[in-house]
Amino acid sequence: MSVTSFRKAGLIILILIFGSPLCSFFSFAGETFRANINFDGNIIADPGMCYFDVEGLNPGPGSLLEGFVEDDNIYNYNFGEVVFRSYNGRYVLDKKYRKNFNVDFNCTGELALESHMLVRIYPVYGTVEGQKNSVIRMLSLPFLKHIESVGLQLLVNGNPVTTQRSHWLRVGKKTGMSFQLIQLDPLGSDLKDDAILFSVINVIVQPN
Repeated sequence: MSVTSFRKAGLIILILIFGSPLCSFFSFAGETFRANINFDGNIIADPGMCYFDVEGLNPGPGSLLEGFVEDDNIYNYNFGEVVFRSYNGRYVLDKKYRKNFNVDFNCTGELALESHMLVRIYPVYGTVEGQKNSVIRMLSLPFLKHIESVGLQLLVNGNPVTTQRSHWLRVGKKTGMSFQLIQLDPLGSDLKDDAILFSVINVIVQPN
């Protein structure tokens, strides 16, 4: 085996060792990174029969809230992922790259006409050193070295969202949500081809 082949094999091994645990959370620049959307509802009153529908698709077997709901039960639902795409290697998303989806919430019980949910949205950005507002720290594979941090801001329906400042959205029938990711510093460095990004959005749904 030549020296070049040996180095390539070693690099592949390092990527497999360090990259495999991150596959579900990270993706490379030029592709996509994903944010899980989770609904955590604390049912404090009997709404009768309720259901949630996101982008016209039900969450799937076992995840759908349907039927008679007992008081004070806590339900967790995962509605999939919101996917943001990079543009020319930069995670700068303007109106052209805005992600929209609809949430449909209906109840047929006593609270059918009054049932709404409050959706609380806040991001959690994965870093080695912890969180700092909405600044996303980038890592470099396969050696997980820090590269220059890029200030990115998450917006929901035009409202800035950080770990300190979440966003509440009143959800009724056919409520639309718009997610944007913009770069705070216009002079920020381009992301390298081996840059990875970790972003999770937690959505807590509570009856109002």
